[in-house]
Amino acid sequence: MPHAAIVFTSYPGLVVNDATDGDIAWTTPTNAQASDDSRTSATLSVPNPNSQWLVASGFNYLHDGSLMIPDNAVVVGILVVVEGHSAIGAAAWETIRIGADVGDWDGDDKAAGVWDTGSDGDHDFGGTVDTWSNSMSLAFIRDSMKVGIRANNNAEASVSCRIDSVRVDLYVEQELQPRYRCRSEGTMGRQFRVHT
Repeated sequence: MPHAAIVFTSYPGLVVNDATDGDIAWTTPTNAQASDDSRTSATLSVPNPNSQWLVASGFNYLHDGSLMIPDNAVVVGILVVVEGHSAIGAAAWETIRIGADVGDWDGDDKAAGVWDTGSDGDHDFGGTVDTWSNSMSLAFIRDSMKVGIRANNNAEASVSCRIDSVRVDLYVEQELQPRYRCRSEGTMGRQFRVHT
């Protein structure tokens, strides 16, 4: 049957700092719940170069503001968009993961490259046809998946990492139901369903 590709977008309902790994905590992590120029930050120094986890959860995926993900959808791509920048110096992405929680991530680590400096930029991880090699069910991705982020300072001076928002775009394909038209034949007006 034909499939239709649709993107469902959500910002998290909750963002917290998790101290399981790393050195420096994210201040006011809830500031990363929306793109509003209110940022969470972690200042990484030379003796303490790694941030702790910034964990985003409680996503409510919608298409065009109202359409929810149907149960017969298939996730074909997961795009995590982190809006932010580093100040003072350059920072690297230490870890970008998806899954159940810290210590129970699923699939690939997408961390690569460095942060934009000076002003916010969108940093994309994954893509429209990239599922991160995860083994999660649609129901788990839709209802329970979390995003974990850590930053790293490879410079010789302190770096302030600042995140304005975390967004997830789910690209799904939904099986379409066949459409029929009715055609009458014969004197008794018998109707037949014909694929269109």
